[in-house]
Amino acid sequence: HHSDGVAIFFKTDKFEYISCRQVEFNRRCPILDRDNVAIILKLRLINCTPSSDEDNFLYVATTHLLFNPKAGDIKLAQLCTLLAELREVTDKDRETHPVIICGDFNFLPNSCIYQFLRTGYLNYKYLSRNQVAGYNRGSDAFIPHPLFPPQIGINNACKKYEISDTASRQVPSMCDNSFILSHPYTFHSVYP
Repeated sequence: HHSDGVAIFFKTDKFEYISCRQVEFNRRCPILDRDNVAIILKLRLINCTPSSDEDNFLYVATTHLLFNPKAGDIKLAQLCTLLAELREVTDKDRETHPVIICGDFNFLPNSCIYQFLRTGYLNYKYLSRNQVAGYNRGSDAFIPHPLFPPQIGINNACKKYEISDTASRQVPSMCDNSFILSHPYTFHSVYP
């Protein structure tokens, strides 16, 4: 058994720890059977002058996605899982708070996964497993469809659902093509 780990460090004189969600990507199915992990912290900014106490929270997530250049499909599934967990945590808040996502993604900045993370949209219908992460070596096999088996409980909008809730398994009406993945965030990049 291999273990993976990530950490988020912050200055305790600047931020107060509120909560933590640990994310295990190993869901014991072929697309999610690796021991990579992520964590999501909710922090409160200390000593600021917001209009209310609810205005000074933020979420910080970090991850270590699978390295294998030939397994872009697994990286994509791991990223979608992180986004679904992040969405579940942030949806509990009434207000929108800033979200920072960082880590060792193991994909290239010109890749389809990178563009998906930034824009919230990806049609993976004709993408190969290696191509999606920006690598041009390895398998030419297409990404499996559907990306997630039903027992995982994550739909194409990177949203978790109860396994018994068959209506939530469906892709939202804005994404009526089952090869389309989406998420609700708009991330800005440190890459130029």
